[in-house]
This record gives sequence, structure tokens and C-alpha cells, in this order.
Amino acid sequence: MVKKKIDLEATKHMRREIDLLSDVSHRSIIDLKAAYEDGDHLYMVTEQCDGGELYQYVVDRVKTIKNSKTGKTEYKVCVNKATAAAIVREVVDAMAYLHEHNIVHRDLKLENIFVKADATMDTDTPTEATHSCDLWSIGILAYALLSAKPPFHGKNDNETYTAIKKGEYTFPSCDWDGISEEAKDFIRHLLVMDAMQRPSAVELRKHPWIKDALKNDQGISNSKRKRGGFFKKVFGGKN
Repeated sequence: MVKKKIDLEATKHMRREIDLLSDVSHRSIIDLKAAYEDGDHLYMVTEQCDGGELYQYVVDRVKTIKNSKTGKTEYKVCVNKATAAAIVREVVDAMAYLHEHNIVHRDLKLENIFVKADATMDTDTPTEATHSCDLWSIGILAYALLSAKPPFHGKNDNETYTAIKKGEYTFPSCDWDGISEEAKDFIRHLLVMDAMQRPSAVELRKHPWIKDALKNDQGISNSKRKRGGFFKKVFGGKN
């Protein structure tokens, strides 16, 4: 719900969102149930998002361990690898669907993916944006899901930004020991500076890391699988 006279920009955004959601239908994109408007407010009714953010799902599975050599406390994310691949597969499938309908998302991050539930979709996209920005974000999302850390680091914001612009990242053994080479290869194909070299979402479906993910998925929770869902804030988006 938005107040039309108070928040004109939010009202404009919601109208666009309603129009877009009215035209899409995919198991991993929220289903718009209804939209209402009166003199003061604009309302949008969607499927209930009761599964929580994927970000919180990852945070809940981060464990602290003490490095026996350095004595320092380190953090390890304990997400089942088959489940991680299945989650990314759901995102890739949704992106492929949107791109096939000429919609660029530009707004992917762990906070925007809901486990066993759905969220709203933000596709307020400038005309100069391309599908490749979504693929960049999927690469960052996969990296964060498997390591609980972003791929680009620096001592300050400027250094981090420089690393992003140069595409400089690594797979530190402390975080990536035990992660398959297929998963790393998946990320390498996406975190490349030349946007033309990134595969399309449709092509990503054939990558061995996620190709059979849904068959091997051991489950994201103990309940019956529901729609995947996502969308709302930027997570490393790059044009």
C-alpha cells in the first residue's frame, strides 16, 4: 500500500510493478492476486511471503570456528551444496524467463530471494540496461551463498570499488575448500568484466553445477516445496 498524494514516486513504481506482474507467470516469481485503488491509496495484494529472506537463511547457517594455526575466529557458511545449487537454479530459471520477455531485473541479492515463499519484483529499469547485469548479480549471489562473503574486498570503499571495476576476486582456501570446481566455474563465467562474454540465463541452465540441481536438492526446509520468489534491493548489480 502507498499513499498516492504523499509518495508520488512509490505510487509510480507500484503502478509499473502491477503492470509487469500482471504480464508474467513463473513458479519463482510472485503471483499478483489483486490491485485496488481509492482516492488516497493504491493497494497491491500478492502471495504471502512467509518464508523469510535467503540472507537470513544463510546467516542462520554461519558458524564460528577457531583456526588451529592462527588462533583467529573464522566464519564458515554451512549450506548444503546441493541445496545451494538448487537455489541458484531457481534464480537462473526466473532470470531466463524474464529475459525471454525482455525484462531486466537489475536488483538481485540474498535479501531479495525468499526461501519457500515469494516477494515483489522490482524492474524499474532504464532503457540502457542489458540482461548481462542480472548475470553479474547471479555470480555474486552464488559466491555469497556458498561463502557468506562478497567476492570483492578492500581496506575501504574505494579499494573495494576498484576491485569491482577490475573484476579482481579470488576463492580463498579458508572459505572454498570443499566447494566443487563446477561451482567455481559457474561463478567465473559470470564475474567477467566483458558483459558480452557472460552466458545468457538460458545458457546457464545447461551448466553442470545447476543442470541437475533440482533432482539432487535435499530440500531447503522440511516443508513441501513452494515457489522460489525474490526481488527488491541491489546486490552487486553491474551494467
